[in-house]
Amino acid sequence: MKYSKCLLAAALACSCVAASKAAIAPVKFEFTQSGFYSYEFDQNGDLVKGALTNASITGSFTGMDMDGDGQIYARGQVAADFGFGPFGNELIAAEVTFNGFGTTNGPQTIVYDSTGIDAFGGPSDMTSLFSTFMGIAYNLDGGALGDTPDEGLSLGLFAPSTNFTVGSLFATYWDDPDYLKGEVTGVCDGIISCASVFEAVPAPTQSGAAAITPFFLTSETLQMKQIAVPTPALYGLFASIFGGLFMLRQTRKAYEE
Repeated sequence: MKYSKCLLAAALACSCVAASKAAIAPVKFEFTQSGFYSYEFDQNGDLVKGALTNASITGSFTGMDMDGDGQIYARGQVAADFGFGPFGNELIAAEVTFNGFGTTNGPQTIVYDSTGIDAFGGPSDMTSLFSTFMGIAYNLDGGALGDTPDEGLSLGLFAPSTNFTVGSLFATYWDDPDYLKGEVTGVCDGIISCASVFEAVPAPTQSGAAAITPFFLTSETLQMKQIAVPTPALYGLFASIFGGLFMLRQTRKAYEE
């Protein structure tokens, strides 16, 4: 009876550890977005809607809910230092591919990898000055990224050539009369534009400042699906659990003999 209780206690303890590990396991999502219209400034500096394009966004991101708040959240240190919001570092990897936008010749992919090394020899995560992602926030509720005001994704202005922002949370990065203006990016509900793609090409505005153009806006929701992520560490944990239980059982047998 004594050893049975030991086995049960060990199994329960290992289950608790396994559950806690599983709770913060990486999650991965793939996404696509289309329905982008071209926009340009007229002679008065106002935005003018152009034609529907065949351009589209495809990509994926992998993150880990380290604080257990039900959201994958990351915000670059530089953006946080400038007062845009609290720093976060729950993004592991991401990439966005631009197809058919502006002056870009062919598909262009921007990649983020928190496990890499930046130009200063430090981690290429959200603490790096060279991080291409200014921020990402996604509630793990099964909905689309950007369907609530506390969600969004934004590539930094210093990302190679083409930039992308979706949802409301990071729209303030571009809330300037001579840039995208706050009202053109917001919650993906079809009422206001959900996402924008733009290139850092100077263009005149009414105030004489340089805007970022050409750019494209869409009110279509980001289409997402979750992808299974292999977790070798978790597999090893379960192997250790079963191995430990096996050793306890063998010990019991030796004792009984």
